[in-house]
Amino acid sequence: MKKQTRRSHSKKALMLLMSMTLATTCVVGSTYAKYATSELSTSKARVAKFGVQIKPNGQSFKTSYDDENFVSVLSATEENVIAPGTKGTMEAMEITGNPEVSIKVTFKGKFDIKNWKVIDEKEAETYYCPLKITVGETEIFGMDHADETEFENAVNNAINSSKDYSVKGFNGEIDVPSISWEWAFETEKKGSVGENYDHYDTQLANSGNATVELAVETVIEQID
Repeated sequence: MKKQTRRSHSKKALMLLMSMTLATTCVVGSTYAKYATSELSTSKARVAKFGVQIKPNGQSFKTSYDDENFVSVLSATEENVIAPGTKGTMEAMEITGNPEVSIKVTFKGKFDIKNWKVIDEKEAETYYCPLKITVGETEIFGMDHADETEFENAVNNAINSSKDYSVKGFNGEIDVPSISWEWAFETEKKGSVGENYDHYDTQLANSGNATVELAVETVIEQID
């Protein structure tokens, strides 16, 4: 009876040992038999440069005008003046830089005249502006327009423009409007007004109220 009990205990011990061995084998197999992989994807960037600058240039109107060192017009104050026989060029701005984005360049004219009025032969106040503004190849003569507003609109519309520039192959060359002005020394007669407009020019000079302002706003912005 005791012998059978010892055999039973030995058998149970053997079975327990086998169970522990299988368990250990599973643990070891689990530790060393798994598959694994990894990869790192990374990217870094900086903000693209806008890269354009606008530099205003000299003014169109001056305090004095001369021809071959002969001063014909000289302001008694520091104010800019114009008179028959004067002219000038407006280099509105200089655009430089190397943008890293495509851009749109827009020019907006801001031509403004005030008090260009005289008393005509019928003793009535009438518009009179003998200035000629040239934008590119377009000439706009003040006397071809009915009033100040119409003349202003014609000049501003000639200046107003917009153009897109692709960043690919951009060479920094931007089409800046070419603008000039002139007040002829002798304005040719128009209609039934005498031989010339000298008396009208004199009225403007004596009134001291007629003014002219010529400006160009430049807007540069990124486009898609």
